[in-house]
Amino acid sequence: MARLTVGVLGLYLLLAMRRFYGQSWSRTAVKFIAVSAVYTIFCIGPAMLGIFLASEFYG
Repeated sequence: MARLTVGVLGLYLLLAMRRFYGQSWSRTAVKFIAVSAVYTIFCIGPAMLGIFLASEFYG
């Protein structure tokens, strides 16, 4: 169920970016990939690192 939710949210973001910027699909896809990469690096990466470190020190 979680994968479906993430997929639907990703599709929604892609369609929202396409509508907001009014650019081609290829340009919107590049922006979507860039935003997703930045989000992964700066939000999900540190969270996973924190979970890993917490499990090492407190587990």
